[in-house]
Amino acid sequence: MNKARSNLYDVEWQSLRVSLLNKFVTVEGMKENLRKLREYLLDTASDDDQEFFIRLYREINLLNGTRMGFSGMGLYNTEQDKMLVLARDSLQHDYEMMKRDGFTFKEIDWKKVETDLKELNKSDHPQFVKIRNNLISRKNSTLKRSGTLENRQELVKFLKLMNI
Repeated sequence: MNKARSNLYDVEWQSLRVSLLNKFVTVEGMKENLRKLREYLLDTASDDDQEFFIRLYREINLLNGTRMGFSGMGLYNTEQDKMLVLARDSLQHDYEMMKRDGFTFKEIDWKKVETDLKELNKSDHPQFVKIRNNLISRKNSTLKRSGTLENRQELVKFLKLMNI
């Protein structure tokens, strides 16, 4: 399992990520999403550089995926695309500096993920369902494209923890 990719399956992050989907396509939506991402990043405890590093990675991953989606929607070089690139490049700079300083990934705590999923299912079942449906769609897209989930072991594990 890829340690970096495993960190994409933090329940708090998945909840935020899913709440941002489909809002990047407008200028106002992009501004609001970038504000929420900034809050998420700055919400890291000031003495927890490791968590800050992981959150940088998550946000860069999301913004890169969003930009790939822009390609298919004909949104390259729009105002919102330029905003995305500026934000992503700034995050990437910080991420690369931290990597040079020796920050690396450790495997996510899957027991905590399981506990957090159970809590989310109880406290906000509609959000739990949104995450599950989004990830099932991603799983199906991967299968359609490549015929295998070999490179998506983290996704498979997360879905299993959701009892799917």
